[in-house]
Amino acid sequence: MFTITTEDRGGVIIVVGCILMTWTLLCFMIRMYNRFTIRASLGLDDFACGLATVRANRRFAIVRLAF
Repeated sequence: MFTITTEDRGGVIIVVGCILMTWTLLCFMIRMYNRFTIRASLGLDDFACGLATVRANRRFAIVRLAF
């Protein structure tokens, strides 16, 4: 599927992107869980974090489809 050769290292981009996207989503979910259990309200920083997570997911999906 995604082979890694000396001339084409596209598979590395996909593997690293999947690992980092999983980490990003996990951190965002933990943040939201903590916000709802501790404060029960969201602030402007939470919306900024959510927007950044959505944009990062969309960007990775575009890169993933390009390969």
